[in-house]
Amino acid sequence: ANIKTCADTQIVVYRPNTSGDSMTVKVMVDDALTIATLKNYGVAEVAGLYGNMPGKNFSQFVAVDNNDKVYFLAPNKNVSIIDPSNQASAVFGKRSFSPKATDMRLGPDGGIYFAYNNAALHQIAPAGGNSAKLVDMPAAFTTLDFASSGIMYAAGSKTGLMTMAADLSTKKLSECDDLTVTFLAVFKNAVYVTDGGKIYRCAITGADGSVAGKEVVFDLTANATYGASKIVSFALADDGSMYVSVSHEHALIVVKADGSVAPVYLGILAPAGGQLAWGGGNFFYLNMNQNTGINDLERITMGTKTAGK
Repeated sequence: ANIKTCADTQIVVYRPNTSGDSMTVKVMVDDALTIATLKNYGVAEVAGLYGNMPGKNFSQFVAVDNNDKVYFLAPNKNVSIIDPSNQASAVFGKRSFSPKATDMRLGPDGGIYFAYNNAALHQIAPAGGNSAKLVDMPAAFTTLDFASSGIMYAAGSKTGLMTMAADLSTKKLSECDDLTVTFLAVFKNAVYVTDGGKIYRCAITGADGSVAGKEVVFDLTANATYGASKIVSFALADDGSMYVSVSHEHALIVVKADGSVAPVYLGILAPAGGQLAWGGGNFFYLNMNQNTGINDLERITMGTKTAGK
């Protein structure tokens, strides 16, 4: 096991990449005549492939509802639902546009919404079926998310934030128009965006979806360990921590409220990072869409819940 800290009375190690109900723990000390041994020690599994994976290149994007029902977009353009009770999947609908999707989210109405670096917003209706264009946004966008109000936010390359209201009316905002936004998420009445190097927060200030100016909440480029990597996605926890997926061999890091940064489950998660989605419980879903040799879906036990909308 990799040692994190070691003192005369306590050793803290990173969780090893193993699990079981009857593990044996041994502590070996230089020059000691015996080895301290603890048997029948339980190590719970914290991460593993999810959804009865058929193999590599399983999932491109995922969306998760509050009951941990997972929607995933497969390379054959089908969007299927994974039943959390038995991990069996069934086809929900299909994306009908040709370009590869750049983001996929579950809307408050139960429909699936797509971005694909185009102004056209595509939706699979709540009843399922083929996707169809719902509305044109003011500019091409690559990522989107919904606020608790039902307003959709979207952004792309120096487009600024854009909104779509429930009546399908759209608006272009000036905030973040200097950024090439690669990922966007709404948590606790604020819109968070990243350009791959930093994460910015824009507080939602009006019922019409208006927002305040952006502030930096995390700067990956300033981190000595991860600064050469890119932010792929992120999620906010209810304890104030921010979980960030990065294009690094440590696929997931946590930024704590005090600003400290640490890897999550060191040596257990697959490398390269991907899209994060958080269900209604303690599970993260990490879609490894940054590693072309994997593209699988991992479910990770986090011990904390999402901050939500």
